[in-house]
Amino acid sequence: MEEQPVKPPAKEWDIRCPHCGAELQEVARRCWNCGADIPAQGFDDSEYRASTVEPEAVEGISISLVVALAFMIPLILLAWAAYAVLSPVLQLLF
Repeated sequence: MEEQPVKPPAKEWDIRCPHCGAELQEVARRCWNCGADIPAQGFDDSEYRASTVEPEAVEGISISLVVALAFMIPLILLAWAAYAVLSPVLQLLF
């Protein structure tokens, strides 16, 4: 019978959580013990932009949504009222 190759040992614990001190692997992004976010090593956040959406675009989307709802809500209420009125009549006919 052939021998199974020996598995390499698990990666050693490289860093510690800055909040609770738990040992973490180098690739960890969240602490397994306390759930704190672990900052990425070597990450330069000076060029990081949280959002690339321009405020004018968001305003345009918001206005479009309000206009769409202004037309849809009365249409849905009208359909519901027509169903409520016509439902008993249709049940009598059929």
